[in-house]
Amino acid sequence: MKKLFSILAAVFVVLTFSTALFGGDGIQTEKLAGTAIGLGVLSFVAVKANLKGVAFTAVSVNEARGILTNAIVKVYSESVNVPSFLRSFFPPLYSKTRFVSIEVERDTETIAVDVLRGTGTNLNKKTRSTQKTIEPPLYNEGSNINELDIYDVAFGTMDVSMMANLASEQARVLIKKRNKIERAYEKQCADVLQSGILTLNSQDNIDFKRKAGSMVDGGAPTYWTVGTVDPMTILENGAKFIREEGKAQGGVYNVIMGGKAYNAMVNNETFQAKYDLRQVTLGEIREPQRMATGGTLHGRVSAGSYMFNVWTYPEGYRDEAGVFNYYIEQENIIILPEVTNFATAYALVPQLPGDNANTTSDGGAYVLREYVDVKHQNHTQELLSAGVVWPVAIDTMFTAKVVAS
Repeated sequence: MKKLFSILAAVFVVLTFSTALFGGDGIQTEKLAGTAIGLGVLSFVAVKANLKGVAFTAVSVNEARGILTNAIVKVYSESVNVPSFLRSFFPPLYSKTRFVSIEVERDTETIAVDVLRGTGTNLNKKTRSTQKTIEPPLYNEGSNINELDIYDVAFGTMDVSMMANLASEQARVLIKKRNKIERAYEKQCADVLQSGILTLNSQDNIDFKRKAGSMVDGGAPTYWTVGTVDPMTILENGAKFIREEGKAQGGVYNVIMGGKAYNAMVNNETFQAKYDLRQVTLGEIREPQRMATGGTLHGRVSAGSYMFNVWTYPEGYRDEAGVFNYYIEQENIIILPEVTNFATAYALVPQLPGDNANTTSDGGAYVLREYVDVKHQNHTQELLSAGVVWPVAIDTMFTAKVVAS
């Protein structure tokens, strides 16, 4: 019996997890048929064995009567997709180690000078490279299959639709756990782009040591709510910093604006008199920003020698207190080159030798570990990920506060 339970549980795990996390096209009943049949057989075996537990709880006559007299005609299960706009600037990299490292070598952009013939050679000094190492934070979101409301239904027949609903419910739980971790990575991006410091819970914060010149707050006299202030001045200064300090090439930049910052710009008297926010098509914007979710493209403006694609990003998350927070502070703007040199580095999820967990991996970012307690009819799941966003070219970002809080 123990072996049969383990086999059927493994089938359930593989089918449900692969559909929920790696399928990409939603949960479909036909994909879950195998899982439904497996759970139906499991239920039948348990009834024959006179077992009681998670999936085989008996109900009273009054509770059972409701199944025949009442029908649920529509179900709304609220599930909010996680936007990936900020992560589109931080493409993923994968490692099989606990720590991840980068190596940085600076370029001085010096120009050659001519020499007097016969006087010798201009000797060049080698640029020293530096290596930086980080241990990514670990995320571990768990759930107990006992907590699923679907288990309030009595199982005693091989009802395929009932078993499909069970598998569907479990898949939704996995997706919600993954979404929580995805939001954490999106917030990591927001932290780096605005302050350069990752705020963590279980370990020391990670400070990427952004230069002071890349984070500007000129105070009330420089805010865009002042009609005589030209909003394009700060955009041009930001582009100059990225070009001169960050060595980014090209004259096209992305500027991400908080809602208050964008409203202040379009309502600014100087902006209205001198500039035109031109509309552009998404086809003119390079990937990955064009394919990412959450960002809203408003148009294109020019400042000095530079062109800017103007975005807003009205997305956020709820903290542990239930308070909604925007990823981008409403008073801020963030300027980035059209092509960034950033990354999201995923490290190896730690596992003990001889661990009896049933482990499934997507090959890089996520690992699902499952423990089945046959005696107590308990099924525990843990979704783990160890990743950190890394602004490799740290001087190719510029942040400014342009509206009062």
